[in-house]
Amino acid sequence: MKTFFFKLMLLFLPMLAGIALINYRIDPLHLFYGSYYEKAGVLLKDHNIVFESSDEKKLLVEFLKHKNDSDVLVFGSSRTAIIDSQHLNKPVLNLCTSHVLLEDVVAAYGLYISNHEPPKEIYIGLDPWYFNDHKINDEAFYLQPHYAFMLEKMQAPAKVMQIPVLKEMGIYDKSKQLFSFNYLQNSMVSILRNGFAESGPKLASSNDLFVKQSNGVLHYKDAWQANPDDVETAVRRELSAENLHGTKGYEELSPGKLKLLENFLDYLRNQKISVTLLLTPYHPEIWKHVLSHQRYHIILQAEKRIHEIGENKNIQVTGSFDPGTYGLQQTDFYDAIHINYKGVEKIVHTGLN
Repeated sequence: MKTFFFKLMLLFLPMLAGIALINYRIDPLHLFYGSYYEKAGVLLKDHNIVFESSDEKKLLVEFLKHKNDSDVLVFGSSRTAIIDSQHLNKPVLNLCTSHVLLEDVVAAYGLYISNHEPPKEIYIGLDPWYFNDHKINDEAFYLQPHYAFMLEKMQAPAKVMQIPVLKEMGIYDKSKQLFSFNYLQNSMVSILRNGFAESGPKLASSNDLFVKQSNGVLHYKDAWQANPDDVETAVRRELSAENLHGTKGYEELSPGKLKLLENFLDYLRNQKISVTLLLTPYHPEIWKHVLSHQRYHIILQAEKRIHEIGENKNIQVTGSFDPGTYGLQQTDFYDAIHINYKGVEKIVHTGLN
């Protein structure tokens, strides 16, 4: 029996070693090469880079170290990451990142003003799940110090002072990823796209699917999700999920998060900063699902409350979660919740700027 297990170990050790070697060499999520973000931040000062799977908030920190002050900023999630200068008819710095909560937006602004002069205008993309107390990111709150900095400046009440904070991935957790088959899958995708090139930021070309522009805007190649069948597949995947994105446990609008938004807006107005709140639509099929299921009417309540806040504070609210407001169709979306350039143009024509 011992001989059998010894032979089994000899059989699997080379395979595990091979997996670890590939994962370390390719490092698709940049867990092991600590210099990736520093190098990317330097490149983004004046160049566009290939946008890869990464901790976007770490990239944001390094990015802002090298950028000049900007009069116009855009904050929010990936749903507003494609808002560019031509949409607003003015130079813009887009600081949107994926998988954000309202706290991330506040923290991102704190990060910006810790290195720069305050802007003149701010556009804030608001998603309905920003007011869901049960929506918690599965990643470390990397911007926690900047969030605390902003709460102090806003003089926010104690009930909005704290949110759950996850620790960053430690050495043990990173080591496990070396032997992870899931991480290996990411490595293989990276190899198919980039070969065995060293893990590091790369200058973008016209052939790259995803590009991070030097103004922070996320640019998609025209061919990305251009096939309606691909969009429909993404929509069906969302509809088959147990809960629509960000709605698990979402039964009421969080008083604490609503108060946080109001505190943040009051602070910006007191600083004489012009604010516009942006609402981006859902795919038409998703919106039909929202309307036909009572459990998702909380999304309608979120939009109504945002408009009330805007009206009470004399702040412009542009856009809607309802695609019918702009006559948007399936061809105006990348997937269930992300509008594409055609869709943005339709909203722009109604007065986004």
